[in-house]
Amino acid sequence: MISFIREHFLQIVFCSMIVSISLHFYMKDNLNLYDTNETILLILNSRCDCKKNEEIVVKELRNKISINLNDKNKSNSKIIAVINKEEFKKMTFTCDLYNQFKRGLNQQVLSYSLYGIDEFYYDKMKNISRQINELYPNWIMRVYYDKSILNSTICELECLKDNYTNNLLDNTDFCNINNLYLNYNSFVKKNSFDAKYMHFTFWRWLPLGDSMVNIFSSRDLDSYIIKREIDSVNVWLNSNKIGHIMRGFDLFLDTF
Repeated sequence: MISFIREHFLQIVFCSMIVSISLHFYMKDNLNLYDTNETILLILNSRCDCKKNEEIVVKELRNKISINLNDKNKSNSKIIAVINKEEFKKMTFTCDLYNQFKRGLNQQVLSYSLYGIDEFYYDKMKNISRQINELYPNWIMRVYYDKSILNSTICELECLKDNYTNNLLDNTDFCNINNLYLNYNSFVKKNSFDAKYMHFTFWRWLPLGDSMVNIFSSRDLDSYIIKREIDSVNVWLNSNKIGHIMRGFDLFLDTF
């Protein structure tokens, strides 16, 4: 089922809601593409000052795609992933490419939708990020958002520090639903996709079609993480079940 969803993800996205669809194609300022005889080089930089010394470099060489994390201060490079070009061309991406590629393959994602400027949700995000750092180590908090949010929140969360060590938590990625490069051809041809036709509650399900995500959980921003949840998730992960639904309130009686 998962392989079918990923193979046909674009068709599913386009057919998920019967509404008018608007596509906008444009190139972000921090996305640069260079062509040489041997290599296609994609250089990606973070929008946040706390990561200004990092850059993601995607290279094509001998039918392989190499994704590298460069430290501009130390002039060194770390290979994040090496993927067969034909396999890479079939992959689907559902987050900003810098964040997408920095995390590499087999990502474990807790996914949220954020829209509007309701302080109730903004106040909770920092605590949730810290809870994930403690209770879901090696998982990433993905926040899918549109143009309606407070932009200052993006780097505030992506640059959030541990209260005790003062080190970057580096466990939160913001994904702009108005500017998604869904696959290899879209960023080579500089065509981005605007998913604004989707209802905001559906954004957080986008990792379901992401080729670099191994496990994902769709969550609400008004829900803190508790030990009972962790225990239930671990039971599921140790089972052979493809999916798991949890309800934390006795009035949630809708049938799935």
